[in-house]
Amino acid sequence: MGTLIVQCNQCQRSHTVDVAELEFDTVGSDDRQMGPEVLYGAEHDIYCTCENHIQISHQYSEYPIGVENEGTTDVTGAFVISDTL
Repeated sequence: MGTLIVQCNQCQRSHTVDVAELEFDTVGSDDRQMGPEVLYGAEHDIYCTCENHIQISHQYSEYPIGVENEGTTDVTGAFVISDTL
């Protein structure tokens, strides 16, 4: 996991979000053959200097426990420039 760079869709200012800024919570789990698959999610808000509200939602799973699987990132109010979360 790394960083997300977004560009405001109002003023084109770039914003960088580091994974350390996100607070992940467990949002679900499912029992599978090698143990539980755990789904984690985080929400993050950015208020651009142009007053545009940028919302970021990121989810990923661990399966088996300790192995992070590819996540998904949803962004409103901005365009994704780079996503290595």
